[in-house]
Amino acid sequence: MIVPMDAIEKNNLENDIKTSPETKLLQAIQLMASGFQLKRAALTQRTPGASDEEVEAAFLAWLRGEDDN
Repeated sequence: MIVPMDAIEKNNLENDIKTSPETKLLQAIQLMASGFQLKRAALTQRTPGASDEEVEAAFLAWLRGEDDN
């Protein structure tokens, strides 16, 4: 059965209203942490043999906007 998008959007809105600001913040922080882990993994793969310190330096450069990758 295909559910119309309107019903899905309505359900999402209802869930958003029920979710506390604290929970939304926690979810955002968890997503950000996951994104950081993915970026570190990508940097590690891009530079095989790099030390943890080198990967961290590349990650911090990326955070500062000094790296386009």
